[in-house]
Amino acid sequence: MQSTFDLSLAATSLRGAKSIPVLPPVKHRSGHPSPGIPSSASASGRRYSLEKVIEIDGRQGIATNGTHYFVSSSTALFMYDLAGNLLQQNDHPFDGLPLAANHLGDIGYYEGELYTGVEWFDAGRGQDIQIVLYDADTLNYSRSVPWNADSGQ
Repeated sequence: MQSTFDLSLAATSLRGAKSIPVLPPVKHRSGHPSPGIPSSASASGRRYSLEKVIEIDGRQGIATNGTHYFVSSSTALFMYDLAGNLLQQNDHPFDGLPLAANHLGDIGYYEGELYTGVEWFDAGRGQDIQIVLYDADTLNYSRSVPWNADSGQ
C-alpha cells in the first residue's frame, strides 16, 4: 500500500513551533555528514524516524511503483528492490531516441512506464527537450513525446 505525506500538514503544524529536535546528521559512505538530513521529525502528531539509508547510484530523480525504486542519474537509469538491491541498470538510455540527448532529468512512474525529462544539455542550456518513456520492467526506451514550448509545459 502506497502512502502519501501531505507537506501542507507539516507546514501548518510547524508554524509557531519553538524548536524541532535535531539529531546527528546522517553520514554518507564517504564518511562526510549529509547536510540537512535530520534523524527524526514530528508533524501533525505523527512521528517519523529514519530507519535506514539505502546507498544508490544516481541522484537526479527517484520514483516508486510500491514494489521497486526507480532512480535516474543524469546519464543512466536504475531499478532497486525496496531493500536497496540493484536489480537492473540502463547505461545507454539515449539509444534509439528520435532527438539527440545527453541528460536525464527527474522521473515519474505511471502504469508500468517511467516518464523522464530528457534533453541535450550544453553550456547551461537545454535543447531538443523531450519527454521519454521507458518500460519500468526492462528500463528500455518505449517512446518519446516532443516538448512544445508554446504549450506552457
